[in-house]
Amino acid sequence: MDDHDEDWGKKPSPAALAWLIGEALRANGIEVQQTKEKFGSIRVYVTTPNTHEARRAYREVYHEARAACPELTDALFSTADYREWLFDTEAQLDEHIARIVSKGGQHSLDAWDPRFRLARALILGENTDSFNQQEDATDGEEE
Repeated sequence: MDDHDEDWGKKPSPAALAWLIGEALRANGIEVQQTKEKFGSIRVYVTTPNTHEARRAYREVYHEARAACPELTDALFSTADYREWLFDTEAQLDEHIARIVSKGGQHSLDAWDPRFRLARALILGENTDSFNQQEDATDGEEE
């Protein structure tokens, strides 16, 4: 048996899983700025997915990564850019919201409300196209 065979069947490290997630997100059209392991957490920095399909793909990639490496779930989900999109149930999202409000009060709830509404729609399997950010087609052009 050579050295390569000894590594067969091992679960990926946090750094390897970050890279794999980044590649899966890129394959789904999501712009990824950086992937890395930092203090045991998995960091995948992305540009905000701005379509329903991209948001659904983001959620799916993270859930598939959790299924493949359940022992890295905390490292994976705790530092996700859009963590609120990853909850399995509305009750879990509500617990997350309560933690944020307990730390920052009503103003934090108001500030986070659009992200929470989008997250709830994703959890429920609803179309989130109404949350798309509109870009002005004339930006940078003079009329």
